[in-house]
Amino acid sequence: MGWAIYLRATARSLGLFGSLLVVALFGSLIWAMIFYGWLSLDTPSVLGYVALALLPLLLAVGISWSHIRRRITGQIDVDDVETDI
Repeated sequence: MGWAIYLRATARSLGLFGSLLVVALFGSLIWAMIFYGWLSLDTPSVLGYVALALLPLLLAVGISWSHIRRRITGQIDVDDVETDI
């Protein structure tokens, strides 16, 4: 249930385009680590560990993005709440 909460909050905060941007950033970081020799493709388990480390970072960015955006711009994100009167 915790994963569902994190995934939903990330999806609502970043949206599809923002999530794709973060995934592209992390993909470029993995590419740079392979290019500069910090990460080897000879052992695929290491690449799996790096991917497992980047997934929580994606969720952390998604969870905290509303707070970061509010601090930078001063705008507040408000959920759509229906009121029955």
